[in-house]
Amino acid sequence: MNNISKHRPLRSVRRGLAASSPSVSIRSVWRGLAASAIVLALTACNDWLDVRSETEAKEENLYEKKNGFKEALTGIYMTLSDQTAYGRNLTMTSTEALANIWAWDLNSYDNNPDLNYLTQHDYTNDYAKDNLKAIYQQLFYAITQANVLLKNINDNGSVLDDDPKLKAILTGEATAIRAFCQFDILRLFGQIPGGKGSRQVRLPYSSTTSIAEMPPYYAFDDYVEFLDNDIKTALEQLQTSDPVMQYDLGTLNFPTRVTLDDTYFYYRRLRLNYWAVRALQARIDLYLGRTAQAHDEALSVINATTEDGSAVVALNTVSDFSDSNLTPSNLMAPSECLFALSKYNLYSYTNTLFVGNSGSQVRKNEHLSLSQAMFNTLFQGANTAANNRYLRQWNRSAKDSQGAVYPSLCKFWRNTNDAATSMTENLIIPMLRLSEMYLIVMETTTDLAEANQLYTTYMRDRNVLIEQDAFSSLNDVRTEVYNEYHRELIAEGQIFFLCKRLLRPTLLLSGTAMTENDYIIPLPDTEYENQ
Repeated sequence: MNNISKHRPLRSVRRGLAASSPSVSIRSVWRGLAASAIVLALTACNDWLDVRSETEAKEENLYEKKNGFKEALTGIYMTLSDQTAYGRNLTMTSTEALANIWAWDLNSYDNNPDLNYLTQHDYTNDYAKDNLKAIYQQLFYAITQANVLLKNINDNGSVLDDDPKLKAILTGEATAIRAFCQFDILRLFGQIPGGKGSRQVRLPYSSTTSIAEMPPYYAFDDYVEFLDNDIKTALEQLQTSDPVMQYDLGTLNFPTRVTLDDTYFYYRRLRLNYWAVRALQARIDLYLGRTAQAHDEALSVINATTEDGSAVVALNTVSDFSDSNLTPSNLMAPSECLFALSKYNLYSYTNTLFVGNSGSQVRKNEHLSLSQAMFNTLFQGANTAANNRYLRQWNRSAKDSQGAVYPSLCKFWRNTNDAATSMTENLIIPMLRLSEMYLIVMETTTDLAEANQLYTTYMRDRNVLIEQDAFSSLNDVRTEVYNEYHRELIAEGQIFFLCKRLLRPTLLLSGTAMTENDYIIPLPDTEYENQ
């Protein structure tokens, strides 16, 4: 997969499906999204005006009672966990293909042709376009659901007046979800941040609460202002209402350990809680080049405590990777997740994407794996003798039909025949983790001593003991952080965005040359001008 040529002729594999599909306008997409966002399972209709009265009636019924608001918010998280969004495409497959994470036979189109073309950054092919359009639609589906919930909190929120804490949590989380999704619209389809590139892109930011309105398009700085305002609003709402201000995330996963006014307030790790939004703020600041703010936000999350001084969350200190834990271990590092999505049927499809440690033969372009050369690059210079990520997260003996080794990730693979599963421990998709906060602080710090101290703590979590300073310069720190992003966050959808914000000229594992145009994903075909 090294030195991919993105300009060689491509085999035609449309098979009639994508080739026959007409271009979709943003207006038709948006109307379908708005209609379906009113209730959790509303069938799409072609004529928007004919169904407006019906959908508004169903919307009104949903929000007649307090539980309707709760169900609506739960439904948005289900939308986020769909395979077209963070359940697969925005974590394990599409974004990782863009980053050339997986070994791929570019001469074969029999399996996952969309990922083949994304690997080549060929955004003109119908398979790639359909994949990206599905992501775009699902993100705006979630955004629209959040907007409808916020509209009803304003218009029909009288049923919540006797429960201001619930009202604040609903408002805070819905606003945070909108920001989370809009930020990834920016990272996927937007221009290179920090003035590193020459292209400028206008993008839609939807804060409308009317199903009849279209989202306007904004220039980069205006878009960011909306994003910042949403984060600010979410934090203001959650700071005074979120149980995570009183109890740590681990405690809130066990209703028997603490009594809350409402059972809906448990399991804060599976929701965009206050500290998760602070972590999201750090991720946004880093992407936008606001390094001092990113450093301080991420450090605040690392040092976060409850009212009694307990740590809100801590690095998993090897526990998730221990043989004494569930077998196999909880390789998503759930104990350090600030925000994760629960996915009850996770292994029904991840066990077909990954060989894991099943002993099955790796089939390229069907299974997601690395070549031996890519795996060696991934861990080049790392201490692998005791590193639990190297030893536990990978099946290093997986092979293809010719006997070539293709290391396979075990993070999202599980032997469901003999292993216990838990909706809070391993049936999850990490969205924001404390390890990322450590990486952000190390990348942005101006204090070499701080970087070395944090790195020592960070590596202890990987079962690697650092007995003296590992770095003699901040440049060395940033080089190692770049490599560690790949090792730690693989299959979690962050590596392409890392390379994009840095405008990296090549991708680490494939050696593929990258240009500004490779990093800017074209918006789905629209009737609006996109510069």
